[in-house]
Amino acid sequence: MQFYNRAEAGKALGERLTGYANRPEVLILALQGGGIPIASEVSRMLNVPADILVVRKLRLPEESDIVIGAITSGKVQVLNDTIVHDLELTPSRLETIVEQAEVELAAKEQKFRGARPFSELEGRTVIVVDDGLGTGSSMRVALEAIKQRKPGRIVIALPVAPPSVYYDFQSLADEIVCLFTPADFGAVRNYYTEFLPVTEEETQKLLALTAQKVAKV
Repeated sequence: MQFYNRAEAGKALGERLTGYANRPEVLILALQGGGIPIASEVSRMLNVPADILVVRKLRLPEESDIVIGAITSGKVQVLNDTIVHDLELTPSRLETIVEQAEVELAAKEQKFRGARPFSELEGRTVIVVDDGLGTGSSMRVALEAIKQRKPGRIVIALPVAPPSVYYDFQSLADEIVCLFTPADFGAVRNYYTEFLPVTEEETQKLLALTAQKVAKV
């Protein structure tokens, strides 16, 4: 199976999620980047609002390849306690790292949604979408952050993922919908003819369109 672009994949995914159409408690939540065009199509087809979850990884300034956690939209912080302990990070050092990431996250959020606050998740059915899963590291952080906001139900919706990752994530959500789980996965981009970067302007446009549904729901 191959999709022409993310919009086509979003339409195919929307057809599998019709049971959630026109339900006021449902929110489509896109992972930043490739999840945005997917969310836009699913939101349109189901007639439910969408939002974006921005994930900013927490890294050591001098060792950028070491990730100690992440912060996300809604000011949720997720830490890898084992790594923090092993690195013997002091509270003040950790606070400095988090504060810098918060500044960067706030700037990104301002660009994407302006003054509109992050959507309320408590008690809602949250459908988390992306254009596919490779290792699933960003999705894992996203799910941890979402669970801290106490949603009523979490659904993971994806066009494509490797079988091993798909099965691993079944225990992390109430439901997972994936259109294609090829054994010889390779990379997400292999399943799209057109796999262009998602620009900030495109993200802003799509969020503005889905935001219109918020007022109607």
